[in-house]
Amino acid sequence: MKNFYSKIIILVIILLGCVSLQAQSLMTRKGQYLYAGIENRIELFPVQSMEQYNVSFPGCKVEAKDDCYYVTPSESLMDKGVIATIKTKGNAKQESIQQRFFVKKVPNPHAIWGAGLSLSMTKEEFLENPFLRAAMDEDFPYDIVWKIITYKIVLFTDEGMQPAFICEGGQRLSESTAAYIKNKKDIKLIIITDIKARSEVGERYLKDIVYMIK
Repeated sequence: MKNFYSKIIILVIILLGCVSLQAQSLMTRKGQYLYAGIENRIELFPVQSMEQYNVSFPGCKVEAKDDCYYVTPSESLMDKGVIATIKTKGNAKQESIQQRFFVKKVPNPHAIWGAGLSLSMTKEEFLENPFLRAAMDEDFPYDIVWKIITYKIVLFTDEGMQPAFICEGGQRLSESTAAYIKNKKDIKLIIITDIKARSEVGERYLKDIVYMIK
């Protein structure tokens, strides 16, 4: 009986190590989509030793680490896609399967002023946290750090549109601009416009933010 159970255990081990290549697939955090210019984490499923396979993505930088692949598609593949190939290695008869991925542009982040809680506030609330930042939507699967390069502040008062304040060299509002806003009467709207941000995927212009001042 002991020999019988030993044979069963050996058989199970052998079967677990012989998952058919046809059953393998590559999984990303966003279905069949890859984003150009950034590392996309891709895992082999069912989980197998990466040493059993060669995985190729034409036109992409591929790095294997931490039991997964990090694939960076070139921008030339955007809106076209790439066909990945999984091949067995170390066998006399190699097997291979292919899987198609679509390559997308990394979407723009959205600009956030201060805590970003409301688009209607007093001047004092606007100046409480006087800095601008950029962040990806919560459902975007990867962390991308954006740095604000420049933006403009435009005020609308009872007298109409006032000259724009150009804010350069960082996210924070300058003390002189903050003092002007604090002392200016009858401000109806504050518009943050011409927002330029930079990350590993390059520079982007972001959507304006319009605040109603109570």
